[in-house]
Amino acid sequence: PDPAAGSASAGASAPGHLFEPYDVGPLEAVWSYDQLTPAEKETADLGRDASGWEPSQVRRVEAVKAAVRRQAAVLAQRELGLGDLGATGVVP
Repeated sequence: PDPAAGSASAGASAPGHLFEPYDVGPLEAVWSYDQLTPAEKETADLGRDASGWEPSQVRRVEAVKAAVRRQAAVLAQRELGLGDLGATGVVP
């Protein structure tokens, strides 16, 4: 089944939300790793070693934190009725 498409295989229910777990149907419909072809196993194995993921995850977290700070400043500016901080002589 393709959870993004919203379709389900026979015996399975359609997903309620894209990021929620979804029903894959009967156990016979589920592929095991042993049933994959060598090329499919190679692709599946790409995501197994997560040892090098931390630096990129840390950068993503810092980017999100920075975006939240910028958005908080924009919202505060709007709440105060300040359209353009540069025009008021305030340096952001």
